[in-house]
Amino acid sequence: MRKAQMEMFGLVIVVLLIMMGFLIWLRLDGMKPNSERFMGTEWERRQMATNFLDAMLQATTECGNQDLATLLATCQVPGITGLTCTSGRNPCNESHHIIDITLSETLDYMGYEYRLNFSVVDEPAKWSKASDNFGCKNNRVDPGIFIYNSPITGSQLQLWLDICG
Repeated sequence: MRKAQMEMFGLVIVVLLIMMGFLIWLRLDGMKPNSERFMGTEWERRQMATNFLDAMLQATTECGNQDLATLLATCQVPGITGLTCTSGRNPCNESHHIIDITLSETLDYMGYEYRLNFSVVDEPAKWSKASDNFGCKNNRVDPGIFIYNSPITGSQLQLWLDICG
């Protein structure tokens, strides 16, 4: 009986030492500057940009209940008809208006610097929108890119969003 108690006591001591070591490690890790402690910043911004674009493109508009991705596709083909917007704007201008509002009420509001480009894949940007203070000199990360097929022409369209802090 005495031998079993000693083994159990030794096991408790080992567990306590491991827990103390873990707590010391957590305390020391918390003292590092944020840039050293959190390595996921670049990945997080790229994911944020991609998810932002994905959500924005799926938003239903007041232009025939089409999503924003369809309205952006109309910018590729000037003079397209068939879609009417309750605002009185043409679908391409309505998509610009929705994007402006979305960016100002999210990324501008949160204080991020950003640049959004829209283009046909492998072609120069058709249009671009950037925050007033866009610079991204020291903390630029890979952009979030969302590529989709145009429901009008079938060509590949892309939105490219750089977000800086």
